[in-house]
Amino acid sequence: ELDLFDNKISGTIPTELSQLPLKILHLSTNQLSGSLPPIFNPDLEILDVSVNDLDGTLPEELFDATLLKEVNLSMNRFSGTLSSDIDRLSGLRKLLIGLNSFSGDVPISFGDLKSLEIFHATYNDLTGSMPNEVCDLLDFRLKRLSTDCASTGSGRPAKITCSCCTLCLEGNNP
Repeated sequence: ELDLFDNKISGTIPTELSQLPLKILHLSTNQLSGSLPPIFNPDLEILDVSVNDLDGTLPEELFDATLLKEVNLSMNRFSGTLSSDIDRLSGLRKLLIGLNSFSGDVPISFGDLKSLEIFHATYNDLTGSMPNEVCDLLDFRLKRLSTDCASTGSGRPAKITCSCCTLCLEGNNP
């Protein structure tokens, strides 16, 4: 385990972290910047890089860390679309991606995450409709599903349509 929570660490994340046999990598609440490098070893179960200044798209190598149970990417500046390869993380229980700039649709493959308990995706630029396959996860373990599915007070429509979300927010709806 490497827990460097709230240490005021700045700079980029070193790629050498991938060589450490870590099960838990907690780099939250620092001043890390740049993109998320492929730092995912085969044993990694918990990845928390929330509350930093990371940007760019997610590396495809993230989906090779098939033992991941919790991923917290919240409060960064990540962008791009959500990968349909997410289904390779079959044991994923928590996926927290709120307060970023992810765009596009939520892929249907998210519905294959039968262990998923929490999926927070508020304050992004996700659009379209939440797939029925994701809504069906509420019959399994999914307890919390949140997106920007509320219309704004000024009458603007919601960014994403979700008939099953447990929490709908307005998000960054201009």
